[in-house]
Amino acid sequence: PGGLWYSTALNENMSFQSGVAPWTAQNSATLAQSSAQAFASSPAASALYSLQVTPNGSTALPGAVSEEDVATAGSVYSASAWFYSASAWSTGAEVAIRWINGSGGPISTSTSGAVPVTAGTWTQVTLLNQAAPALTAGAKVIVQFAGTPPSVPFFVAEADMNAGASAVTTCLLTPCVPNP
Repeated sequence: PGGLWYSTALNENMSFQSGVAPWTAQNSATLAQSSAQAFASSPAASALYSLQVTPNGSTALPGAVSEEDVATAGSVYSASAWFYSASAWSTGAEVAIRWINGSGGPISTSTSGAVPVTAGTWTQVTLLNQAAPALTAGAKVIVQFAGTPPSVPFFVAEADMNAGASAVTTCLLTPCVPNP
């Protein structure tokens, strides 16, 4: 799982280097792979693309949802993503983990606090050390802008979920040697 440069992400295509799939839009947003902005947190990695999310301007919490990945009740998971907007969004960006039961239905959603996004600056948002609730069989990562933003695109990079209490480890290739 994860992209070429990443080894601890559970979800696919966290860096959006291979397109948008398997991510899907939520709350009337549209998604596209974009070269307008690109970001990689590891100094050794280079990114050519990010996920462009375009809100419709009238629906709250526009964003994207990952595919469902296996998760185990009682285990600890973390999620993280980097957000960029040409215009500041003081209401903030959020990451969330939607917990899924064995029948594919939602149990609950753990959501980070909203972190304001400064214009023209990549901003990391994290949701760390989340215990999967009882009956969890899977989980999905959600990346979104809080509130109801205007229909101005924002960008997402390195959107991931991983097992453990900290954000994903980025590195060059397997075997992974984490960057300091």
